[in-house]
Amino acid sequence: MKILYVATVSGTMDFFTSIITRLTKDGNKVDIACNLKNWPLAPVYNELEVKTFDLSCNRSLSLRDLKLTVKELKDIISGGEYDIVHTHTPIASACARIACRKYRKKGLKVVYTAHGFHFYKGAPIKNWLMYFPIEWLCSFFTDELITINEEDYRFAKKRLHAKKCDLVNGVGIDASVFRRDVVARKNKRKELGLSDNDTVILSVGNLNENKNHLTLIKAVESLDNSNIKLLIAGVGEKEEEYQSYIDRNSLADRVRLIGYRYDMKELYSCADIYIHPSRREGLSVSTMEACAAGLPVIASCVRGLRDIIDDGKGGILCDPENSAEFAVAIKRLHETPELVETFSKYNIEKAKTYDLSVINGRMFDIYKDIVS
Repeated sequence: MKILYVATVSGTMDFFTSIITRLTKDGNKVDIACNLKNWPLAPVYNELEVKTFDLSCNRSLSLRDLKLTVKELKDIISGGEYDIVHTHTPIASACARIACRKYRKKGLKVVYTAHGFHFYKGAPIKNWLMYFPIEWLCSFFTDELITINEEDYRFAKKRLHAKKCDLVNGVGIDASVFRRDVVARKNKRKELGLSDNDTVILSVGNLNENKNHLTLIKAVESLDNSNIKLLIAGVGEKEEEYQSYIDRNSLADRVRLIGYRYDMKELYSCADIYIHPSRREGLSVSTMEACAAGLPVIASCVRGLRDIIDDGKGGILCDPENSAEFAVAIKRLHETPELVETFSKYNIEKAKTYDLSVINGRMFDIYKDIVS
């Protein structure tokens, strides 16, 4: 098979190193097309001698850039002799499916993975007005639509028009990497100035309105327990606002913004509880990783999190707008170590369903089926 992977920006390609490595080593040819200007591609793609194409698309909706991207993709596809174009992210995927229209008549198959529709239950009306009509139209030019959560899958089956729709559990994780390590736990706690008696809560995500960390900070504040420590790993436009809130309310000894991290395995080992308070998710990779690490999870009861966390079995689901619910859940786990152990064991087993070996195998089956 010869496959063209398409995305808006090059950073997205970091999620596909495992499957592209396997495809290439199995004798398939893979090329990549995306905007290469702002983020370097993973070094493995050079090692695999993957051919890359720079696109004009970006996350803005510039009509000029969109038209140029469609033209660029047509030029790439016309000379590429591809069997499959597998496209990701909404903007690039709209351009790719329009570009592929006439080539589908010659046998080209178009696969689109929707990493969480921007229109969903409770989404702002502007999201529906902007994204749904485009997705509805482009679904007519889609041979295989892959969704990554149950809500999107049900919607796509009912309201969109792709030839086939499948549910795949995200991009996958290497579950074995995130197993908690006692030595790493001790060392990381020492590095961060945390004691063995602290209950350490970890949350990972960009500091923005959607990730909703202020609700979590307020929950920890309300507990007024000096042994409960919250670490938030991430950067974003809300960082100054959150730090100001922490300082004004004398929370620096209990809540810390620890920035962008390259030591996630050690941080999962260091933590006792993982919390993901997002208002919206496609399918949260960090929550999968936390499950693989054997952490009990407190999460928002929203699409893309309730798919991963089974309420009362692997964690506790909360209203993302209700800090009191998060506080109650934290207190419950802090005071009930046997429940933590039960949730931990359950999540380790659940994480196996998100392992790269499972997800890559599923994708291989889809590719083989679509070209057969």
